[in-house]
Amino acid sequence: MKQYIHCGKRFNPHPAHVKLCRDCDTWLVTWAEWVKALFDRHPDYFEYIQSPSWKRRADAAKKRAGYRCQVCNSPDRLEAHHRTYERLGHERPDDITVLCAKHHRQFHKE
Repeated sequence: MKQYIHCGKRFNPHPAHVKLCRDCDTWLVTWAEWVKALFDRHPDYFEYIQSPSWKRRADAAKKRAGYRCQVCNSPDRLEAHHRTYERLGHERPDDITVLCAKHHRQFHKE
């Protein structure tokens, strides 16, 4: 996988890295690069997010969030969002953020 240099630091565009630079708040990789890196690291991702195990974790996250988007407090079209993929399949409660569909899309926009 190719390496990038941004703000004087090297990084690999894989899911363990954040997409936003902590120093200048700009995107580090394109969405397509990030998704490709995710599948390179976790080829069974789509199978997993359709599993009963993920559904239980996502439902538990929604319950902890009071069935509200953690950005705008909307109760509509809630989705569970991975904050990290480091523990995919073994997520901790704080690895999952609850977002409405609008904010989930916004987060993943390029």
